[in-house]
Amino acid sequence: MNRLGLLAQTAYHNFSLKIRNKKLNNEKNKLCIKKGLQVGSLR
Repeated sequence: MNRLGLLAQTAYHNFSLKIRNKKLNNEKNKLCIKKGLQVGSLR
């Protein structure tokens, strides 16, 4: 494999990881918001 292809593959891999992490964080934030709302409504 040539160097340019390797660089492109690495960049793509990093990009897809960032997107996956962003999605995971969004899910976590949604859960935290739900929990926060439940806790807030209990008070």
